[in-house]
Parts: sequence; structure tokens; C-alpha cells
Amino acid sequence: MKKYSILIYIVWVSFCVVFPRAVCAQEEKPTFTYTLDECLEIALKRSADIRIAAEEIKVASGVVLETWADILSVGANGGYTYTDFTAGSSRLSGGGSSYSESYTLGLSASIPVFTGGRTLWGINTSYLQKDLALEEFRSSVGSIIYETKTAFYSVLLAREETAMR
Repeated sequence: MKKYSILIYIVWVSFCVVFPRAVCAQEEKPTFTYTLDECLEIALKRSADIRIAAEEIKVASGVVLETWADILSVGANGGYTYTDFTAGSSRLSGGGSSYSESYTLGLSASIPVFTGGRTLWGINTSYLQKDLALEEFRSSVGSIIYETKTAFYSVLLAREETAMR
């Protein structure tokens, strides 16, 4: 048993002498350096809060359009009638055959004259919801910018403190 442990020890020492970098080698990781503008760009692109706020703006814009669309009611209708008079019909005097076609088309539109303020209130509310969505978007952007700058300068401060020691 002692022979094997001495043999393993000799092999290990010779391996360390022949290949010293393999024993002490550490994988060097690439160092990334980012500017503040690059950090802000990355944060603004990848922020879920900003993407959600942008979608809320789209939804609020759709609500505005929907509210305006509720004011005007438009309807259309149409019809077609074909009548074939065959030979021997009582309506035909000449004994030949003929036919009749009739078309009807209709278009109607209505606008409420008085709704007790419901229409105006709905339009104002939809615009206020859109304004709120825009402000939430601006708030999200400001918050992301603030947090990114704080983290960026915290890293720089930590780097300076570790370099002094």
C-alpha cells in the first residue's frame, strides 16, 4: 500500500512539474465593459415594465376608438327578388314567357340626440385612461433609467474601492 501511495505522489509531482499551467490554470473570463449609454439602451430594450406599459397605451387607444364608434350606429340591408312568368300564366297576354326582377337597398344611420351625458362622459373617460397609460409609460421609463444609473455608478464605486485596497 505504501508503494502505491509513493508512486502516486511521484506521478503527481512530475505532472505538476511538466504541466504547471494545467494545475494552476484558471479559465480567464472575458471582461465586458459597458458605457452608461449602452447600459441604458439594454435596460430600456429588455424591461418588461416598459413593454407592458406600451401595450397598455395600445389598449387605451383602442378604447378611445371604441367609445367614438359607439356614438354612430350604421346599418345596411338589401334584397333581390326574381319572378319568372312562364307560358300559360294568367298575367301574360301574349302567350310568351317573361320574367321580373326587383332590387331593394337600404342604408340607415343614427346618432343619439340626448343620452343624459353618458356619451360625453364615456369619451372623456376614455381619453383620461389613455393619458394615464402614457404617464405610466413615462414613469416606467424614468424608473428604469434611475435604477440603471444607480447600479452603474454603484459598480464603478465598488471597483474604485477594491482597487484602493
